Amino acid sequence: MTPENVTPTDTPAGMRPKMRYLLIGSLALNLVVLGMVAGSIASHKRGDFGPPSGTDFRAPHVQALSHADKRKIGRDIRKSHKSSSQTRKQQAALYKQMAVLIGTVPFDKPAVLDLRQKLDAVSHSQRAVAFDAWLDRVAGMDDEERAEYAARMLEILAEDRHQKRRK
Repeated sequence: MTPENVTPTDTPAGMRPKMRYLLIGSLALNLVVLGMVAGSIASHKRGDFGPPSGTDFRAPHVQALSHADKRKIGRDIRKSHKSSSQTRKQQAALYKQMAVLIGTVPFDKPAVLDLRQKLDAVSHSQRAVAFDAWLDRVAGMDDEERAEYAARMLEILAEDRHQKRRK
């Protein structure tokens, strides 16, 4: 056959490479979406809704605060921690000591317990700073604001998020 005699039906069947890549990409994207939907359905049936909600790991007295109050207290805590960099250095030194103690033979359990008490004292001082910042904020509230805050705390405590998950 000569090129001028070729008709469209005489060309070999096939697909252009660009179109093939486009279809393969489309199929891959569809499979990803299908997997996400299937995973979502499966996790919903199991009752596994991802990471814990705020009430599972945060105290109600913090949750009941307004966003602005939380930010203010957070700034106060960070300012205090920055000014007492000795605490971080102390903590790092204690963890280095713990690593050395853990690696010693024979293992010295009483020494590790003693070190844990020192670490507890450091973290207690950090928690005390946070509590003091919170207490200063609550003490600065007027009576009405404090009553609303207490009511929000009681609402948070009354919620049973775990019960909602079991349904």
